[in-house]
Amino acid sequence: MMASFRESMLTSLFLECEMRRNEAGSMARRNWERDELIRVLLLYYELPFGQLHSRNPRVRELAEEIGRTANAVALKMVNFASLDPTIQQKGMANTSALDKEVWHDFFTNIDSYVSEEARATRDDGKLCESPLEPLELDVSREETERVGWSSSRRGQQRFRNAVLASYDNRCAISGIADTRLLVASHIAPWAANVGRRLDPRNGICLNCLLDKAFDVGVISITPEYRLVFSPSASTDDIEKISKNGVDFRRPNRFLPDPDLLRQHGQRFGFC
Repeated sequence: MMASFRESMLTSLFLECEMRRNEAGSMARRNWERDELIRVLLLYYELPFGQLHSRNPRVRELAEEIGRTANAVALKMVNFASLDPTIQQKGMANTSALDKEVWHDFFTNIDSYVSEEARATRDDGKLCESPLEPLELDVSREETERVGWSSSRRGQQRFRNAVLASYDNRCAISGIADTRLLVASHIAPWAANVGRRLDPRNGICLNCLLDKAFDVGVISITPEYRLVFSPSASTDDIEKISKNGVDFRRPNRFLPDPDLLRQHGQRFGFC
């Protein structure tokens, strides 16, 4: 059902873009540059699936910045969507060799691309005063608090946006839709998998309880996308956690990497 929705949505987006491209067929065209494609792909990475259209203000803003029409940017995002292995419907978009090259390079070096983008802008989209995010000294005058250093994880908010958007802002297991209770849970820990920290295929949208259970190994998800419980989990806890369901709902795109899920299971003794 979800796959059918994704495919029909992608078809609608493509037809809309194709119609508008035909309407503007008399306009002069120029080849896409690699830097432009990277910026379009960064937007594709973060936008919800149903917002890949020319009416989206963020699409229009990017189009103006790179000197393209909103229709051209929307069509290019649909082209990228056709390269996503999560989406089964293929062959509808006119992807170029450069599109495929950029897609491959982006996801091979995703931490670099997303964190570099975060250097130039804040996670709320506003320009940073500094290209770097310095460590902040956490100073307290209270006896019960300590002085320490803290630093933000550059690109973490964009990772969260990408993961939650892929799951339609719903927990993949419970279906909870209050974003205040949702976490972009890493499959491989931030510290353990440098290079794929910001890869949405290394993330699952879970509610706070399930995120914690996944993080400490009370639950895991198999490479076949089934929820499993640790033998150490009590029957009572399993029943309580299972009240809102045990089925894994696959995302619209960026399906979790089976190898990373397998590694998670091995790390906590599920395999």
